[in-house]
Amino acid sequence: TTTGANHPAQWAAATAFSDEKVEQEVTRMVAAFRRRRDRVVERFRAEAPGVEFVEPTGAFYFFFRVDGTTPERNYTGSAFCDAAMAAGVALVPGAAFGDDRWVRMSYAVSDKELETACDRLLALIKKLGAQAPAASGAR
Repeated sequence: TTTGANHPAQWAAATAFSDEKVEQEVTRMVAAFRRRRDRVVERFRAEAPGVEFVEPTGAFYFFFRVDGTTPERNYTGSAFCDAAMAAGVALVPGAAFGDDRWVRMSYAVSDKELETACDRLLALIKKLGAQAPAASGAR
């Protein structure tokens, strides 16, 4: 009884499952996240072709690899996140997930905020001197 859902949460869940407006809102949100995901993928493909990423299939996170964003090819996700923060974008270093060659970006923001973040990140990648690595199938 101490780990079960509380009474108000149970009523809220029951209402959510039976209210058609909730389903409509979920459908709207899924479409918005899909649109944002597609925009991030499109921009990275077009503007940062040398940066490896994992194309999201669920949730609202975009993982991209940063160790190749400098000519030395040894940049860490933690260092990239520091540089991104200085540019006005908050990311999570891949070290939090077991691999500090990557970073995670959420696209659960407004379209305008996402465009601004992409502008800043892609400018940072260009500034760092990203070079296209050998072909990779991990996109």
